[in-house]
Amino acid sequence: MIMPGWAELNYHPEVFPNPHDFNPDRWKEADKNPSIDMIFSPFSNGSRSCLGKNFALLETKIVTYMLATKYELKLKEGYVHLLKAAALYEPVNPIILQLYPLNDK
Repeated sequence: MIMPGWAELNYHPEVFPNPHDFNPDRWKEADKNPSIDMIFSPFSNGSRSCLGKNFALLETKIVTYMLATKYELKLKEGYVHLLKAAALYEPVNPIILQLYPLNDK
């Protein structure tokens, strides 16, 4: 079995200029570069993709919205973001978020 290195594809400089910079807008370029759409495939692609894909994406959007509208999220002070290569890249240090309730206006 041959498996692609998904982590390496997400950091490939020919597909993503400045791959280590935080740039969420890079996914908006999928219309101009079809290979981008195939690189991000946590649910697989094609006729055998995950049946729960749309539900999982919707659920993620709802939870993200609920957190973003009720809390201010901050990384724990002193956190250093380092990645190590595994099946996918993963953080060396645990990512600890602190949630602060937003004041209702």
